[in-house]
Amino acid sequence: MHLVEPVTVLIFLVIMVHRPPVRFSMPHLLGLLFLALAIISFIHVPEFSSDSSLYAANKRLVALLITFAAFFAGTWLANAIEDGEAFLLAILLVSMPLYCVGLAQALGIHLSPLLESPNAYNPQTAQGRLWGPFPWSVNFGMYLVNLMAVAVVCWLQGTRRSHKTIGFVMTIATALEIVGSGTRSATIAAIVVIIVACLICRRGKMLGLSLLLAGIVSISFFNKIALLFSHDPSSTDNRLLLWNEAIRLIIGNPWLGIGLQQFRYYYAQLIIGKATELDPLGIHPHEQYLEWAVESGILWSVVGVLLLLSIMATCWRVYHTIPNKQKSIIVVVFLAVLGNSIMGFVDVPLDQLEGATFLFLLAGLALGLAGNASQQRPGRFLWPAIIRHGGSRDHSPKKAQCIPSSDLSCEDVGTRFIASAASLVSAGNSLPKDVGTRFIASAAPLASAVPLVSTAPLASADS
Repeated sequence: MHLVEPVTVLIFLVIMVHRPPVRFSMPHLLGLLFLALAIISFIHVPEFSSDSSLYAANKRLVALLITFAAFFAGTWLANAIEDGEAFLLAILLVSMPLYCVGLAQALGIHLSPLLESPNAYNPQTAQGRLWGPFPWSVNFGMYLVNLMAVAVVCWLQGTRRSHKTIGFVMTIATALEIVGSGTRSATIAAIVVIIVACLICRRGKMLGLSLLLAGIVSISFFNKIALLFSHDPSSTDNRLLLWNEAIRLIIGNPWLGIGLQQFRYYYAQLIIGKATELDPLGIHPHEQYLEWAVESGILWSVVGVLLLLSIMATCWRVYHTIPNKQKSIIVVVFLAVLGNSIMGFVDVPLDQLEGATFLFLLAGLALGLAGNASQQRPGRFLWPAIIRHGGSRDHSPKKAQCIPSSDLSCEDVGTRFIASAASLVSAGNSLPKDVGTRFIASAAPLASAVPLVSTAPLASADS
């Protein structure tokens, strides 16, 4: 059992008690379709296993159910988020034990088994990489990309000095631990997240300074960093072999796929040397979109891609219409989905239960906030958040706001006219005489027009 499972159950108990209102959108429908296709694939090739060392089809389906339960739970709980910036800071502070575990591993401190995964690396074979509380360093690196999105937004969009300071410190810490994990895909995704965040927040100087500082640090510690990112030559060969086998299986099973977590049986039929044979837990195509197509058909992969794109598009569309206190969550979700989509080309970040649950919980919150936005206007996909809207200054005289005559009855018009006339007459002693003359001249046509006010709306209302 993972820790996210009881937490998800607790969230649903809270939802059942409070029963908050919710608005579903296109990403929710795509999520339901994605989940339905997974269930169909499981029915097509059912498999049950209780072995902890074997990731069978039933465990894969349960992980998907938990992930999308968090997705919809986030939407239901969107009304409880009043200050998005404080919520993101709470996420960073709650994640401090995870950073401390990585720091202890970097310093060579022996940790209690309760703080590490039972299937974790042997420190002698980790080659200096950090794996945190996860079984593999790649899992640790991919999970940190989500926290990188949170930290960089707190740094760049923080409204208080303390918030900016915490965001800056956590951004540096997250970047160091991603590099320490030696995960190349996570490092590239983190760099893209930082660049896009600076563009969205219009921090060009900050972006240039960050890239300059990163370049200086990389050159200064080049040998150590290169050692972390250097993998066995068979790693690339194995990945290409897996991709070729996945494409062959997609061609042979384009509609329903081969079933959830069935790829290992086809891998066992390949002639692989013992020196380059993969660990049983690592036998999968190592490419998110190919894996979806292999397991449940091409349609499942297309729906998954559309789901990710629809979440990002929704975030862009509501960026300028959502309240400022909640805007930071929208930016975080866009950056996190973007980072996971980039990693999906060479890894499977959404197969990891903790990372996928965290990502889709935030995505559900963003979609819930988008649905609660009071005003929504259509926006272009990319430019609204990057180009500053200067806004034309209107120097024309302001017009008085008028109440439509259809909303007033004859008595209302007459009452307002008499009240305004009485107030003007009471002040007549202090006004010139020509003011009273002009008032009488203007009041005469208005008095004659009062009986002509339409009463059609009142008649329709009474009927």
